[in-house]
Amino acid sequence: MENIYERKDAVENYGLSREIPEGILKSYADQIAEKCNPERILDAGFGTGTVLVPLVESLEGKVVGIDASKEMVKKVRNTLNDDSVDLIQGDLHDAHNLIGSKVDAVHLKAVTHIPTDPKKFLLSTLDALEVGGYFVIGKEYSQPEDNLESIGKYGNSGEIFNAEFSDFYKEYFDERSKLGIPFKVPEMPAGDFDPAVDFLVGNGYECVGKIRTDEWSKAVTFSEVIKAMELGTFSVFHRGVSEDQSRHLVQHMKEYCDKKGLDLDVEMEFPARLDASILRKVSGGEK
Repeated sequence: MENIYERKDAVENYGLSREIPEGILKSYADQIAEKCNPERILDAGFGTGTVLVPLVESLEGKVVGIDASKEMVKKVRNTLNDDSVDLIQGDLHDAHNLIGSKVDAVHLKAVTHIPTDPKKFLLSTLDALEVGGYFVIGKEYSQPEDNLESIGKYGNSGEIFNAEFSDFYKEYFDERSKLGIPFKVPEMPAGDFDPAVDFLVGNGYECVGKIRTDEWSKAVTFSEVIKAMELGTFSVFHRGVSEDQSRHLVQHMKEYCDKKGLDLDVEMEFPARLDASILRKVSGGEK
């Protein structure tokens, strides 16, 4: 399977509608520092470094990052300009060997939807965590792209979406079904960390705390989302979709917007916040 994030254009456009205010990220990182106080923390699947960079600034301890994408590693290294931070390109299934020795905290956000076997992925990644250490699994409550998987499973969400966006996504998923590529919700969606938490509680972990930031207002346009469809910058748009099918879907959604008289560039604002569950590793492995 192609790693979409080895494409420079996908990495450069990964932030479509995902800008998080610096104050929110600082609050999130500060809460991790306060509640976990790690001497050495692994940011697993750090992406563009939205959490890793503020962690470096908030923590007195060492920050290590692993991501599968060479382009992501390069981007974050250029952002940090700090050789003391270990940024490693590699497979998180092999995290323990990649980092050399175990850490006392692991942070992960919006990654569990990517591997084909998320349970094995979690246990393999967390093999790098010491018994007694903390696992922080976060998510962004926001619209629209971060909750696409839940929309595909549960339908419209009146609490988050306006009617136009709800209908827009319904049209997208309906067209995928007509093409014979219906969207399949991952076992552990990026927008829902509860399945991962429930699994780990049954496998040597206990919930010990929560993190929640203030809300901010997040703006998005239809043109941004269609651009994300075109580039495949979110897994919901590229997994199981060929290049020809992707082009068809992009054109179809442009025509849909035109037919409905929707302005592609009008910004719509939605509430967003960062949440996380904190688990402590109380035993050495799967029961």
